[in-house]
Amino acid sequence: MSDDADEVSPPRRRTRLKAEARQAQILAAALDLFGERGYWGTSLQDVAERCDFTVTGVLYHFGSKEGLLRALLDSRDRAYIQDLLSRRGDDASTYRLGETVSDVDMATICRILVQLSVEDPARTRLYSRMENESTDPRHPAHDFFLRREQRLLDAYEVNVPDSVENAQACARMVMALISGLRVQWLRDPEGMDLLELWDQVVAGIPILRGGGAAADGGVVSSGAELPAE
Repeated sequence: MSDDADEVSPPRRRTRLKAEARQAQILAAALDLFGERGYWGTSLQDVAERCDFTVTGVLYHFGSKEGLLRALLDSRDRAYIQDLLSRRGDDASTYRLGETVSDVDMATICRILVQLSVEDPARTRLYSRMENESTDPRHPAHDFFLRREQRLLDAYEVNVPDSVENAQACARMVMALISGLRVQWLRDPEGMDLLELWDQVVAGIPILRGGGAAADGGVVSSGAELPAE
């Protein structure tokens, strides 16, 4: 027997990270995997392997696969709100979900939402897939997205100009439009310019054209809630 056959490779040593850095690494892996394969199509082993860690380690930080998904969605929502406020020039560090922000018109807020979708495709893909999967009441994110949808509708409705007779129907139309265009873009992100498509589509919708334009000449709502989308 050769000397090489008697040699045993030393075990590979994993890099030790501080808890916060390790959790961020796990969440980044989960963001990609849940977005690519969905919740049911992703195992904790997949997540552990993606970040060169162990399932036991993932469970230590998040408790369960459901706990990991909840932590991921919560962290993405917080980051989303910060990005949204920062884009408007507001102080994201002091904002708390549910508080109001003045001088927000429907056209401006919707275009910012579309632009953020383009700038963070991984987050957009995650939300789109989880929204679809969570229509099943058995899905662990079902209640999360049920609450989130209502919060989003309420935020859109606050921004609907007074001249619109049915604000709730308008809010649902806006939410459906943004969601539908995102899905089309995710199917062909290289071949479609989502912002350009948005501008083309809303050209015929007065309240979404920009500049606060509305049927009565333009109404800008104040004290509006920013949507946690």
